[in-house]
Amino acid sequence: MTKGSKIARLSIALTLATGLSACATGGPLRWPWEPPLAKVVEASLSTPDEREEKTVVTLMTDRPVEAMAYRLRKPDRVAVEIGGAALDEAMAKSLASSGLVRRVTVIPFEQAEAVRVEMETITYTDFDLAAEGTRVVLTLTPRIDREKEELRRQLEAAKVTIARMKDENTPPAAPVEEMSASIPTPVPSRTPEPPVLAPPIEKVLIDRVEAWRRAWEGRESEAYAELYAAGFASDGYDRNGWLERKKRIFSRAGELSVAIIDPKVLVEGEMARVVFVQEYRSGRSFDRGWKELTFVRDEGAWRIVAESWRRLR
Repeated sequence: MTKGSKIARLSIALTLATGLSACATGGPLRWPWEPPLAKVVEASLSTPDEREEKTVVTLMTDRPVEAMAYRLRKPDRVAVEIGGAALDEAMAKSLASSGLVRRVTVIPFEQAEAVRVEMETITYTDFDLAAEGTRVVLTLTPRIDREKEELRRQLEAAKVTIARMKDENTPPAAPVEEMSASIPTPVPSRTPEPPVLAPPIEKVLIDRVEAWRRAWEGRESEAYAELYAAGFASDGYDRNGWLERKKRIFSRAGELSVAIIDPKVLVEGEMARVVFVQEYRSGRSFDRGWKELTFVRDEGAWRIVAESWRRLR
């Protein structure tokens, strides 16, 4: 046997020993000439704007990788899977919940040499993945159109229910003979006191809007929540999701002011809409737009069942 062939056999033996050692320790078989797994060197989850209209997940690796995103159900989750990469525990902890994301779970797949990051969302969301080189960015936005259609359906059902309840509570007309017999003989009496008139519905609704404004400006979560109906839905959130989001915003907001300008009231039976110009200030942030609050009668009081906002240019 030549010296060269002995060296070649020794090299092959060392290579096999390295691979078998990896298997014995529970890791995947990797040959010495294969590159190591890419490492996630930066991970963040942020909400770019105070209104939490979207949430952005950013993952940076030490070398180029390939990634894909997909949806999981029960509960609603969006997952990002990165091939040929690893995410250590310390880096995973930097992905705290924020905005549309309630919980983050990191799942390593050692044999497949991949890592999956799952985001459990507080509402149904659309997602967009941009993966280029060492940067992986996932943008989550609430599914607004589907929720608005559901709200419209709920409002139509509420109108039908209210109309039926009115019909059921209307007493039947008494026969003419019975009515004649039941008319009592008039007796002299004192002049009755003038009735106390209830305030116009328009004033009641304006007062509710003002209470909403004060609760928001004062960051009073309980008073704010009391103004929202059980069936509230807006911008992809139900009542619980909306109030949870607002509570987080209240906790981190500094001094703020909310102004209501030129409110208009439109009453439609058991529903009403109040439209006005809203001016919002918080620190250096300022925006101005059309706000519409939709109210329904809920447990004897007018409460908000939907709201929308559109920026004024």
